[in-house]
Amino acid sequence: MMMCWENVWGQILKKAKITLPFIHALKAASEEEKLSVAGILHKRTISQKDFEWVSKLIKKYNGIGYTSAATEKHLENAKKHLDHFPASQYKNALLSLADSMLKREK
Repeated sequence: MMMCWENVWGQILKKAKITLPFIHALKAASEEEKLSVAGILHKRTISQKDFEWVSKLIKKYNGIGYTSAATEKHLENAKKHLDHFPASQYKNALLSLADSMLKREK
């Protein structure tokens, strides 16, 4: 299932939710870019132009790629912790869940 990132970012901006791709982009952004983002988030209504600008900022600083890599790292780490447990349907279910999350990310 492919996500439409434009719809996701639109909802994020409308609700002023902060996500990992957004946080990563802000960390990497210049002071001028950070001030622009702050101005956008304080608006009552986000315009299409604002939305496109923030989307470009996230793309510029590879927010989606960073998040995908972080997700993969954490899921692989979680799967390694399951190595300590004996084989069972529960362990298999958790491993399958982790694998399905990785596939969804890609």
